[in-house]
Amino acid sequence: MTWRPPTLTDLRASLSDKEITMYSNAATQDVTLDPIDVILRRVAVFVRGYIQSAPRAVRLPADPAALPEAIIAPAMDYAAVDVLKKLPLTITKERNDARAEAISLFKSIARGDYVIKAEDDAPDSASPVHVAMPVCSRPNINRNTIGRFP
Repeated sequence: MTWRPPTLTDLRASLSDKEITMYSNAATQDVTLDPIDVILRRVAVFVRGYIQSAPRAVRLPADPAALPEAIIAPAMDYAAVDVLKKLPLTITKERNDARAEAISLFKSIARGDYVIKAEDDAPDSASPVHVAMPVCSRPNINRNTIGRFP
């Protein structure tokens, strides 16, 4: 699984250029507003907290802002609302729903329902990948049900 820090380009998938420009201009005039790169790092640290709390331990990359490629888009949906709530704009239901879905995903990662792998856990492309699926055609048999089956 490839890990990398989220970028402004990633955030542009969740926010328009106009919204990003509005926030950047506001941040240059108001010292209490964090620059977008700081918001992206803070969101990455937030998401990594969910990854670290998963039952299966994952070796995180040394870069504290690196996230798995697969969850950068939900992280940007989360970050988009952080950016927009600092502006005099109405946050749409769709954006709030996307943020809620991202949080739900992060919680499923923490529970272990969605497994995140370390970058070096990816199989080597030169080696074959073997997948085994257990198959069971027998019904669940135990001492309470044994008499019901022929």
